[in-house]
Amino acid sequence: MHNIRRSALANGTVTNTDGVALPKGNNILQMEIDCTLEAAATAIAANCFADSPNPGTGISENRAEVLLTGVPDKLTAIEKGVSSWWKQIRTVTPTISTTVTYDASHAAIIDFVHMAWAPTYKLGCGINKCTNFYAVVCQYSPSDLAYGNQIYEIGNPCTNCPAGFNTCTDYLCVADHQQRKFLDLHNTYRSSLANGEVVKVNGNKLPKGSNILKMEIDCDLEAEATAIAAACFADSPNPGTGISESREQVPLDGTPDKLTAIEKVDLPVVRITRCGKRVLSSIVRQT
Repeated sequence: MHNIRRSALANGTVTNTDGVALPKGNNILQMEIDCTLEAAATAIAANCFADSPNPGTGISENRAEVLLTGVPDKLTAIEKGVSSWWKQIRTVTPTISTTVTYDASHAAIIDFVHMAWAPTYKLGCGINKCTNFYAVVCQYSPSDLAYGNQIYEIGNPCTNCPAGFNTCTDYLCVADHQQRKFLDLHNTYRSSLANGEVVKVNGNKLPKGSNILKMEIDCDLEAEATAIAAACFADSPNPGTGISESREQVPLDGTPDKLTAIEKVDLPVVRITRCGKRVLSSIVRQT
């Protein structure tokens, strides 16, 4: 829900309360899940907003109390909560002008600003069913808002992506890092499998698949895989019931960095790291 809206903003299809379309953005980053932020947001939601800790330096936070009436489940509550933050741009005044400059008058639409701030790319959210409402919380980082700064830079999408964000997807600058590389590679292979494009050793293609799921990040699996890689396979713990695991030793010769090492992992058909629906592994350099 966040990236769909940021994509629309980058492409110039978001309007303010005056009905005027905001300009396109050239440096808006695609958001991704951050496990630390997710844990913090989940803890806040679990207390039904009884506690209000400061999210910390460089972190912003949005909260919504979504009444239970007419809301059958948490997914619906998430949609209502996130939508309530974003729609501030077209329902609350004073609005953002076409210079997209952030100032003190925008306190009433701060939730929108948190969601739209171009350099922000880490996201962690939590939800909990309380007595009369669903508590919906999202935290964002880096979120160094400053009066007088532009919420984003004006220009054609992805024409001024910062270093380390060299891919453009749906008008957003996408980070080049390990977590993204692992996830994208797995889903690329699984997509090929579902479409009947994977070839066996004998040259025949495997049939198309009707029930193959798109993988997503799981913070617990990521932590476990990171610990195993950090030990350079010195320990071999059982991954646990319902969890599978793949390992690969990639020689350092001809492998300049970790992203290259991830790409070199041999996946001849579809080799699933960890779990059938969720994925994350990690890699360390052994000297």
